[in-house]
Order: sequence, then C-alpha cells, then structure tokens
Amino acid sequence: MLQKYIFVTYFIILSIHSTRADTSNTALDKSTSLKITILEKGSGRKLKRVEVSLGEDIFYSDKQGEVLLDRNKIKGAIKFYRAGYNSLSIEEKDYQDTEKINIFLYPSQPGGNLVTIFGEGSTEVSKKEISIEEAIEVAPRGDPVQIIKLLPGVQSNTFGPRVIVRGSEPSDSKYLIDNFDLPFVYHGVGGISVIPPKIIDEVDFSTGGFSSRYGEATGGIISIQTKKNIPDKASIDARINLPLYSSVFYEAPLNKNSAFSVSYRRSYIDFFVRRFLDEQKFLVIPTFTDAHLQYLYKKDSTSLKATTVYSRDTLELAFPGDGADEDGKIEFDIATEFFVSGLDVEKKISTDWKMRASPHIINTSVFNNFQNNYVKIWGPSFRTPFTFQKRLSRSEKIKFGLDFQYDYVKVDIKVPRIRRDSAFQDFEEGSLEKVQTTYEEQEYAVWSQIDHKIGSLILTPGLRAYYFSKIDSFGIDPRFTVVWGFSKSTEFKASVGKFSKSPSPQEIDPTFGNPNLNFENSYHYIGGWYEKWSQFWQSEVQLYFKSNKNVISSDKEVRYNNSSLLQSYGFEFFLRRLNVDRLFGWISYTLSKTEIKRGNSSWVPTRFDQTHVLNFVSFYRITGQWGLGFRLNYRTGERYTPIDYAVYNANLAKYQPRYKSEDENSKHLPDYNQIDFYTTYDFLFDNWKLNCRLGVEFISFTKPAYGIKYNYDYSKADFLTGLPPIPYIEIRGEL
Repeated sequence: MLQKYIFVTYFIILSIHSTRADTSNTALDKSTSLKITILEKGSGRKLKRVEVSLGEDIFYSDKQGEVLLDRNKIKGAIKFYRAGYNSLSIEEKDYQDTEKINIFLYPSQPGGNLVTIFGEGSTEVSKKEISIEEAIEVAPRGDPVQIIKLLPGVQSNTFGPRVIVRGSEPSDSKYLIDNFDLPFVYHGVGGISVIPPKIIDEVDFSTGGFSSRYGEATGGIISIQTKKNIPDKASIDARINLPLYSSVFYEAPLNKNSAFSVSYRRSYIDFFVRRFLDEQKFLVIPTFTDAHLQYLYKKDSTSLKATTVYSRDTLELAFPGDGADEDGKIEFDIATEFFVSGLDVEKKISTDWKMRASPHIINTSVFNNFQNNYVKIWGPSFRTPFTFQKRLSRSEKIKFGLDFQYDYVKVDIKVPRIRRDSAFQDFEEGSLEKVQTTYEEQEYAVWSQIDHKIGSLILTPGLRAYYFSKIDSFGIDPRFTVVWGFSKSTEFKASVGKFSKSPSPQEIDPTFGNPNLNFENSYHYIGGWYEKWSQFWQSEVQLYFKSNKNVISSDKEVRYNNSSLLQSYGFEFFLRRLNVDRLFGWISYTLSKTEIKRGNSSWVPTRFDQTHVLNFVSFYRITGQWGLGFRLNYRTGERYTPIDYAVYNANLAKYQPRYKSEDENSKHLPDYNQIDFYTTYDFLFDNWKLNCRLGVEFISFTKPAYGIKYNYDYSKADFLTGLPPIPYIEIRGEL
C-alpha cells in the first residue's frame, strides 16, 4: 500500500511540473526564450518526458521533444536526464548566442528498471516469447528468428534450414507470420530467415503442448509477429554482410494512422563461386532472394496489415560422372520459391469481444532438374482463419475459431521408377516414368479453448475438430493445460493433448504414393517448473514424452503406409540471466531420445535423434554502443546407417551398398562443437547511425564431421570434414 501511495504522489508531482512547463512555454516571448529540442543520438527520434534541470527548477519535454525556457531566468548549466540514456549537461556558453538548440542524448546500457518478459504467465507450457532487442544481440548474424536454434528442445544442423523440434521432422512444425502460413522460415544458406529483422516485433516459439488454435502440426510452432505501431518518421536500413548478402529496408508513415514498409535482400555467394571457382570439378552454388511489402493501418480499436512476402532459394550442383555434358560435368539444379499475400485484421468489437481475420493466399513452386529427370510442383493455397475471443468474467475467457483451407497443386514428374523388391535397385536402372497430375483438397476446422482461473490455478481445456476431403477423414484433437502459480516467482505447468497432421500430396499420390493413408497422430505429455530467482536470474525445467501413431513411412512392399510408431522423450534445462544489466545470456541443455518402430521390427533411432544438445550464449555491453558476444554449441553427432557390405552390378559397372534393417541409424558422426566470437559497435551521428558487426564463426576444438564418404567398393570410409573458422563483417547504416 505504501508503494502505491509513493507512486501516486510522485506521478502528481511530475504532472504539476509538466503542467508548469507547458504553461510557461506558451506564455513566453520567443525573442526572450530558448527553445531546446531533445533527440536520440543515431536516429534523430524526438524524445518526450526528458527531465530538464535548471537549478532547482525542473521541466519536461513535450511530445515533440521540445522545451521552452525563459532566457532571463537561465543561469549556469542545464542538465538533461531520461532513463535508458546517458545524462548530459551543457554550459551557458553553449546556448547564450542562439534562440534554439538541438540536444542529442546517447543511449546507455539497460539499468535494473528495464525488465524483459520471457514466456512468463503463458498458458502454453512450452511457449517462449522472445525479446527482439535481446535476440538481435545474441542470434547468429543478428537474425532474431535464428534465436530459436539456441533454445531447449531444438536440434539443427550446421548449414541447412531445417529445425527439428523434439525429434520431429522439420515438415511436422508450423511456421507463421501474422497468422499467415509460411512453407518454410529459413533460407538454405546460413539458415537466415526469410523475414527482414526490421519488421519483426516478436517471435513466439512453442516446442509442444500448443493451443487448439493450431492444427496440421505435431512438432512445434514458430510464429512471427510484425510491428503494430506507426513509425514516427521515415527510415532506411541498408546492410552489407560479407560473405553472404546485401539488403535494403525502407519504412515511412503515410499519415498518423497508416504506414508502409518495403525490403529486398539477395545473396552473392554465387558471384564469388563463379568468379573464382568455376574451373573446379565439384561446384556447389547456392543463392537466395527475399522481399516484402506491407501496409499498416491502426486507428482506435482496429488494426489492419496487408502483407506480401516473397522468397526464392536455388542450389546448383556440378560434378563429374557418367552421363556428363560436354564440359565433363553432371548438373543438378534445385529451386524453391513462394509468395504469401493477405490481410490480417484485428478489431475490438466491444469491452469483452475481440476478433481477428487473416485471409491469405500462398503460392509455392519447387523445381528439381537432374540430367534428363525433373520434378515440378507448384500451385496456390488459400486459407481463411478466423479467431474470436470473449471475456466471460474476471476469471474466465473463451477463444474459438474457424479455419478453411483450399489447396490446388500441379505435379509434373519425369523420374525413374524403382522396383522396391529388386535386389539391385538403382536410380540409374529404373525405367523413366512421366506423370502429370493435379491435386485438390479442402480442410475444414473448428476449435475452441477456455482459460478458467481458480485461485492460483489456470485450467485451459481445448478441442479441435477437422475434416480433410482428399482422404475423406474426420478427426478430433482434445488438449488440456494447467498452470499453477505456486508463488509470485514459481510456476508449475503441465499439458496433455493430441495433435494431428494429414498426408502430403506426394504421399497420397496414386502413382508414387498411397491414396489410402490416414492422419498421423501425436500425443504430447509435458510437465515443467519455472522459477524466477531474482531480478537477474530465472530458470525452467521440462520433462516431455511424445508418442506418435500412424506414422507414415515406407517399406519394401509399400512405398508409404501408416504402420510405424515413433516416440521421443527427454529432459530440458534453461537457465537465463535477464536483460537488465550489462551482461545477459543463457545456458540451454537438452537430453533426449527419439526412436521409430516400423511394422513388426524393433525400435531403432531416427535420423534426427541427438542425445545431447548444449548451448551457451552471452552478450556483454561495454558501453551503450559497444558490445561483445559469445556462443558455444555442443551436440551429439548426426545419425547414419552403416553399410554392411557391397555387391557388384555388372550392368552399371559399379558397386552398390547393402544395409541391415536392424542397423538403421545405429551409428553417429563424431560429436560436434562450435564457438562463435563477435563484437558490435554503433557509430552514432546526429540523425543516423552506422553499426558494425565483426566476428569469427565455426571455431572448433576438433575437426567437425558433416558426413561419410566411401571408396569405390565401399570397403573404406572416412568423414567429410570442414569448415575452417570463417571471419565475417556486417555493416549496417540506419537513417
């Protein structure tokens, strides 16, 4: 009660001072006054509520960052103070010969009064809400979406875009931006996200036990939310990252209620490869491009975002071998692109009612060319999710929604058809088969969940019902979560639920798949403990068990079937120093096991099974402009199936490997470790800043292994190794 009284009293005093300042400002004669405009160094942003001290008198800057002082009453130094900025003092000689002056305050490192919330209070047991400011400092290459790879429950490889959540296939997770579905969220080069960092407001990540709002996912949820506020002024952000890419971003307000932003980014690794390595026998040439355009409208209780995102990844391979072209190389090209365009509308209908509608269209294209073979898959998908929320009482609210999705896919394939029962099955021996077909499907889903608070307990039962036309099947997924706030600093969370995913178009294709497939089902059982130890430290521990049934896999008789089982279980630990001082970061550790059982066979590890994953992340602010960062990643080596023996195929004049089913994924590569060091520095000018990020990646205690290579008859094996430590520099100008 005493704290509330002190706060109210302090607020009244500030209001009186502010009122006096405003009243005196309007009454002053401009010829005898000093107009001070206070701005942020490096951006030129006008700062309101800056404390301006003149002797015993205190004034505060208005919404335009301005304060007007009576020159006849000014004597001595004028001091400026605002939390989050370095204090500044100017002497009388600095302002005596002018009627107006601009003051620039330097940002400082956070103090103890700046606290970032990280997942606290969420009714989803495994959800993480990540501060973008913190993510930019510690994530690889300052890409906030890549922060996910440093959290518990995630396995990822070194170069690829895939993210494995608690042993699930990458395609089992769901990726969204403002409630719009994305086919993928990372580029193939460096795992860079397809979304420009400047439009991101927050990244929500859940490793399991997520809301009934989400369907078609058995792994995790990665949800990116873009900015909701209208910018104060136009700004441009240009980046040069060597050796990866360059980008440009621009945003500007159209009026007080609307704004727009646009960006473009392209890699240039292909330029260096073609310029300097074109004569090499083996070439790998990756490229990526992305762009976005967004219109934002916000007024009263309504906000609207019209967003378009485009992304394209290509990979060209050239290597020697049988069937090479006149240059002596076999070429293999892969191209994947998509664009997403839609409206995201949020409206507060009344005091108790809210609604959100996000109709959007996704067009995806995949093209693979290998000599005379090709695979072309393209087509649009239209989705219209609606979400409603009503507060029933102070302790209870209900959320429910509708979801309709229509998919239209064209497939054009010319590939060898392999006889699965052949002892000498080989890609080169199969007869070429050309297939052209179309795929159409409608999905209908309804869902609801209720958050009911009973004392310190929050109970959240949920239900999702769905129907898929292509397999003519209906399903229901019940889910339940409980959060117990044992104290102000301690929470216990538990969740159980069913999560389902329909077969892909390839899996139910009549020619290359099995049209009789059904849903894959995953059952999540999660328990966790969250503790906030102090204003600086918090921790979280989780245990989980996932049991997947009707898993789609292949055997020698049927290409795809629902006869497999998969289970994943583990322990996750997360210790975090909060972003409230010069030093912040965390330690995340995952101990897990993921196994699959195909038909009547025994349980064997999956290719995504990684026993240990450890991440240590830290960032230290030397000053408000200069910081040092460090990342350490250790993980168990990736799984692979050893070759039992090899047979000689006289038709192709080469040896072919043979495997034992019981040896599937029984071996793993040597354990992987990687250290990254980097430093960042902001060169601040009055209205713009230049940020430099300099570092070295892929420092390793041992030579990392990325795969296995064999000799011609598979009698000898060795590890594919690399890379050496790679230095990089990123220069970013922000105006």
